[in-house]
Amino acid sequence: MFNIVSDKDKIIKYKDSDPKYNTLISKLLLHYYFQKNYNVSNFKIQRTRYNKPYIKNSNIHFNISYSKDLIVLSVNNSGVGIDIENIEVFNHDIIKNSFQ
Repeated sequence: MFNIVSDKDKIIKYKDSDPKYNTLISKLLLHYYFQKNYNVSNFKIQRTRYNKPYIKNSNIHFNISYSKDLIVLSVNNSGVGIDIENIEVFNHDIIKNSFQ
């Protein structure tokens, strides 16, 4: 299981509640996914020299991104990355002007 004690210190530092909840939920999602799909419940997260996370002693690479109430987990057998952003106001004219 992930180290809740070390993660707790990181989570507490956030001033807003959204990042606190998202960090905690993303850790739980990660643990649930690995337990269900890989039968791995005790794992250690390592980082590549480019700061990409992976599971030690495996070929499981993953990335998590969250924004507001959205959380996404991407998993692969080699390096993988994902990023999401909640856009509250969308200007359709940007697309019209860019793709004419």
